[in-house]
Amino acid sequence: MFHWPETAASGYGLILFAVIFILLGMTFLLYGFRVYRVLIPILCAIVGGFLGYTLAAYYAVNLLVGTVAGAAVLGIVGWTLYRIVCSVLGGLYGVAVVLLLWPQVWISPDPSGWIALAVAFVAGFVLVLVFFRAILIILTAISGAAAVVTGVLTLMRLWPEVGQPVISLLGDNLWVNLVLVAILAIIGVVLQFKDPQTTAARAAARKPAKKKGEGGEE
Repeated sequence: MFHWPETAASGYGLILFAVIFILLGMTFLLYGFRVYRVLIPILCAIVGGFLGYTLAAYYAVNLLVGTVAGAAVLGIVGWTLYRIVCSVLGGLYGVAVVLLLWPQVWISPDPSGWIALAVAFVAGFVLVLVFFRAILIILTAISGAAAVVTGVLTLMRLWPEVGQPVISLLGDNLWVNLVLVAILAIIGVVLQFKDPQTTAARAAARKPAKKKGEGGEE
């Protein structure tokens, strides 16, 4: 689960990917709630650029124009409707949980599997809308933890003299990897909830506006 395929990259390129994963993972793990307003539009712009490029190639339109237009449109959507985008990501996390617990759902003839996927998506979507800060902290911590574990295991595979004993124990054991991710995610959640900046922002949002004339002001 948490390793690169052999054809993804090699040598220094693979090291670069691993380091980027670790750095981004630590950012999400420790500061996810602080930086989500920046990361969400960037993510949307990347997806929009890919979709724009694909559609431009399909309809024989200028690829650069299609890519830029797609990135701009979804980037603006991600900036203005960031709560909706975060809620969609929460829904996708719910779907991922169902797929983890029930991997045969795609090939199961039982319609209850698709119902479970739909319910999981709606549940994740609604939870993010209702408990925005708490759920976003949890999701960014999980994402960051998974990225860190992926990057570290990748580096260990590239340094077998040091990493081979660990890889032989952890590398192909899904549940052990999940336990590592869970431990890191819990640490990230605790640290983000204790982050003085996010705590101050939450307190400021809850503080009622000062009425005109209070405190001696006219």
